[in-house]
Amino acid sequence: MMPRLRPLPCLDSPAMAASRRQELDIPRDVAAALGRSAVEAASQGYFVTGAERRIEWRDAVRTARAGKVSIPPHAALPRQEGVATD
Repeated sequence: MMPRLRPLPCLDSPAMAASRRQELDIPRDVAAALGRSAVEAASQGYFVTGAERRIEWRDAVRTARAGKVSIPPHAALPRQEGVATD
C-alpha cells in the first residue's frame, strides 16, 4: 500500500493570493506567445533576452538530462552531504 500524502503547513494569506492572481492575470494571446517562445527556446538551445543578449543553455540542459536518475516509488531518496535543506 502506498503511503498517504501528508499535508505540510504552508505560508498563505489573502495578500499573497491576490499577488499570485495578479501575476497570472495575463491576456490569452500573451500566455500563448510565452508558451510558443518557451518551446522555441527549448528547441533551439538558447533564448534572447529583452536586452538582446543570447543565452546559450543547450549544454546545461544536456548535462542536467544526463544526470537525471529515476528512483523507484518505494526507494529511499539518496542523501547529499553539504546540501542545505532548511
